[in-house]
Amino acid sequence: MATEASPGILTLPLELYICIFQSLYPPDLLSLGQTCKGIRSIVCQRHVWEFAIRVTCRVNQLFAPSYHPLQGLDLAELRRAALEPWSRCTRFAQRSREGLASNPSASRIESILSNGGTDGERFEEVCIVPGGRYVFGMTRTRVCLWDLGQTGKTLVRSTISCEPREPVHVMHAELGMTLWSMSAPTHISISTFRFATAEDWSFHVYEVGPLPDNVEIRQIARLRDLAPALAVDEFWIQGDRVMCHLNEGTVIWDYVKSEYVAVPTRGTASMMNTIGNHIVAWENLSSGVWTVPPLHPLLPCSSQELPELLSDDFTNGIDMGTIEDTEDKSLWPTSRIRLPSG
Repeated sequence: MATEASPGILTLPLELYICIFQSLYPPDLLSLGQTCKGIRSIVCQRHVWEFAIRVTCRVNQLFAPSYHPLQGLDLAELRRAALEPWSRCTRFAQRSREGLASNPSASRIESILSNGGTDGERFEEVCIVPGGRYVFGMTRTRVCLWDLGQTGKTLVRSTISCEPREPVHVMHAELGMTLWSMSAPTHISISTFRFATAEDWSFHVYEVGPLPDNVEIRQIARLRDLAPALAVDEFWIQGDRVMCHLNEGTVIWDYVKSEYVAVPTRGTASMMNTIGNHIVAWENLSSGVWTVPPLHPLLPCSSQELPELLSDDFTNGIDMGTIEDTEDKSLWPTSRIRLPSG
């Protein structure tokens, strides 16, 4: 009895192909399109690469509105934009300074920075939102936001202006206040991001979006009148919290619930970050993890002196010395993780 030949993969419905292709990374999608004419005809459909750009943004943590509107990109531009992060990694080691300067986005950013801020002010900090379209520049008195244009769109070199571009929005510091630092932009939703600034003895949180339609920099929270004796080292946004690492300790401020906790620290570490409800510090090959204590409401007063960080009481403090490496490097293990507190 003859057995019937099983149908091949090329007989699958188009919808099933698309479902399969949507689970692939763009480089794999490109390779798959080179296998045969039937699959190539499917891979060359526009909506396949529109979904591939979404995968690229998710995997590489890129800001999706940098590529909007997708209708403004032709098929070749969609494919190139989806593959760009992997292409860049491949050629990164070989790229020279001249190669970077020939990139249109890099050239436009350099043009903005070389001309300084308004009235000749120098940019103290610059942040490029992952995706390459939006750029922040901070002077001592303002934060400027530029839109460099749709990422992925092919630019004719003759149309690339060498003139300084005007920002799409400018946020000014409060009268008499000085901007000292700015955190990197953090995605809050698919089209919105937030960042924080340190102005004298206060922290401010700003939101931008939904992009690309709304480019206004809006203040959404403020923590004022911190003790002048406190020295800010670095700070960043994690969800609804601002994590502030100071010389005297760490302040975690929930700017939505108006809660905070101040944890004194002792010693130093090469790097410090927060993951979920934990504080993580690294020193050479060692790392330490501490649980963030419960937050409590901010007092309804005009000043937040944070006495916890200025007191001699170290009962609930973080001792970075518990993760310091021994000076005898021959005794170093390949890695070491300490959990100083639960």
